[in-house]
Amino acid sequence: MNILGRRNRTFEIDSVSKKSLIELIQLLFKVTTESLEVNDKILDEITDIKNCLKRIDRIDLSNTNLYYADLQNLHFENAVFIKSHFKNTICNNAYFENANFMYGHFENAVLYAAHFNHALLERTNFNYAEADESYFNFAYLHKALFNHARLFKANFSYAKYAEAHFKEAELEEANFYMANLVRSHFEDSNLQNAHLVGCRLYDSYFNNAYLDGTDFTKSNLNRVDFTNADCIETNFTNAENLTALQLSKTKKILAPIGLDDIIKNEIIILRPDLKIPLNAVSGDWVYTEQGIAHISVKSDATPDIQNKSF
Repeated sequence: MNILGRRNRTFEIDSVSKKSLIELIQLLFKVTTESLEVNDKILDEITDIKNCLKRIDRIDLSNTNLYYADLQNLHFENAVFIKSHFKNTICNNAYFENANFMYGHFENAVLYAAHFNHALLERTNFNYAEADESYFNFAYLHKALFNHARLFKANFSYAKYAEAHFKEAELEEANFYMANLVRSHFEDSNLQNAHLVGCRLYDSYFNNAYLDGTDFTKSNLNRVDFTNADCIETNFTNAENLTALQLSKTKKILAPIGLDDIIKNEIIILRPDLKIPLNAVSGDWVYTEQGIAHISVKSDATPDIQNKSF
């Protein structure tokens, strides 16, 4: 069966062939992980077929079920997976660039260093996925779900369109350079040392988010909600449409970077209870609601707050 399409055209297969192909892929990529008793000849044949399937691009596999499949290192560039299920799959270092996953499901999938550059991920569900160091550059994320996902050092540079959900996501050191994520949700997420430089984030929510060392340089923060966010050495240099009222709603704001004196003074007027000298820098002792805190930066650039009693 020829499963590859002609150049610049998605190859469609009938439902019977599609079902057979999916079953074949699932079988082949489970055999070597389930300790099945097979002889050397069968293993050699399976290896040969696996090598043939390492690049399954330009194929339409919409509405298919790939639960628990092992798809590591495979290439699915330009493929179509509308409403397909990848729950609990292992897709480490898989290539899904330019693929279409509208309404797809990757819940609990393992996606370390997977490639979704330029992929269509509208309403795709990545909740609870493990996707450290994965690539979503230029991806279309309209209403995509990444709630509770682990995305350490994931790259979302130039990702586009609105209302993506990253609630309670682990996004330490993630890169959102120049991303367009208006009306997106980052409530309760961990964005420590993340890069949101030049982003369009207006009307987004960072309630209860952990924003220590987060870089918002040159981002549009119009009407962004920072209620109860934790901000320590957060970088707001040249951020657009940022007001003192927004930052006065944070739970903690210590040594912010890039704020002008007017905004600093307005924050102090709006929130005198914070008792924080906003021009403090690394190494200073500052007052917090819990007592006296020392701001220091470790060698890995992780802010360290050491509280002492009055």
